[in-house]
Parts: sequence; structure tokens; C-alpha cells
Amino acid sequence: VSLDGDASSMHFNPAGIGNLDGIEVSSTYTNPFYLLSDATKRSINIAVKINSDMALGLSRSSFDYNLNSYVTDNLGIILDSFENKITNNKIVFAYLPESTFTIGGSLGLSTFEIAGLTGNSLQLDFGVLKKFEFSRFQNNQSINLATTIRHPLGTQLELIYTNQSLATIGLPIIMRSGVSYYYSSEIEYANLCLLKIMAATEYQTVFNTQYRFNKYSTGLELSILEIIHLRGGYYTEKVENYNNG
Repeated sequence: VSLDGDASSMHFNPAGIGNLDGIEVSSTYTNPFYLLSDATKRSINIAVKINSDMALGLSRSSFDYNLNSYVTDNLGIILDSFENKITNNKIVFAYLPESTFTIGGSLGLSTFEIAGLTGNSLQLDFGVLKKFEFSRFQNNQSINLATTIRHPLGTQLELIYTNQSLATIGLPIIMRSGVSYYYSSEIEYANLCLLKIMAATEYQTVFNTQYRFNKYSTGLELSILEIIHLRGGYYTEKVENYNNG
């Protein structure tokens, strides 16, 4: 949530595209997804710096479980089948009131198809990012602080099965806050920075739930000559029932 200058950052914090230079296009593909060995996650992003104060982005992401749900009769004959996937399309806007502070927002449309249930919902995200730049011993360093809130208005999702409305549920109101540190060496080779270091840590919680949900994550990246990137990270999450502890 505190990383910036990357088109894919709009998935985590809409303010993250505020420090882009020019136009950037990126795409990601993930399979398997953690313990879901068949699941596939895809995304494509495009972001452009309109002027010194504003940036605009578009993104499309999808999560496909690659496991169908089936409806059968008493003899086990398949009568119908359904895919299980979630897609999201969003438009993102970021504004810089001043060069080291960015505010951003995104408006998206999410489509759910789970076990024959379908639903569409508007998704609203809001985020801020503050950069502190400083130099010491001729080395460039900076620190980012950032917070984002997803679905701050308590968006509702209507679930439909065979054209009949079954239920309306509220989407989770999620807050993520983080800090990141950047370091780049002054030493260059063929106009490439010899060494870059990026470290980040993040906290996430969900507000509108009967459970206490807390997630912590941290990561480190070493970049050598802007060609070789070594990355490592760790995260932990804990879910507790408010009533049962």
C-alpha cells in the first residue's frame, strides 16, 4: 500500500500512481495462488501521468478458481455447471496537492460468479500517500507513509440465482496502512544504478465484521544494476471471534 510509481500499485492504493513518469503498462499472471493449486489470478494495468499534478489509470483483474460447480439429478447426471470467478474493472485518479503528497480514489465494478450465484457491485477505494525525501552521505533515501480504505461507504452486493434475488450482503470495509523505505546508491555503471534497496511493512484490518481480523506483512527487495532483483517477504494473519476470544 505504501509503494508508488508503478501502474500495478492501483490495486493496493489508488494514490500509488501519482508519482509515475509518462505512460506505464503492466500485466501479471499467477498460478497457483497460495494453497489454491488450480486458481489463476490475472491483471492488466495502464496508467498515465496527465500533468505534474494528476495521473489516470485503468485496470482489469480476474480471479478464477478453475473449479466448476455442478448441479446433478438423483442419479448423478450433470444437469448444469457453473464457473467460479471474480472480475474487477476500475478507473483510478490520483492528485498531487504538492510534490510529496498524493491523494487518490478509484471507482470499480466487481462481478461475482460463485456456485451459480451472480452479483455485481460498485467498488470505491480511497488512499493517501506521503513521501519524505532526504539525502545523507551522498545516498538518495526516502520514506513513504500510506493508508487506504476499501468500500468506505459500506457497499452492498445483491446475490442472484436463476434471475431471483436471494440475499444482499455488505462488502468488507478494509483498512491498510504501511510504511516503505527506499535507498539508491550514487554509484552507476552504464547509466544503471549499482544498488537499490526497498523495504516495506504493512498492517491490514477489517471493520464491519463480527471477527477480529489482523494481518501483518513485510518485504525486502535488493536491485542490482536495475537488472537482477532479489525479493523476500513474510506475512501473518489472525482471525478471532469477538465473542469467543
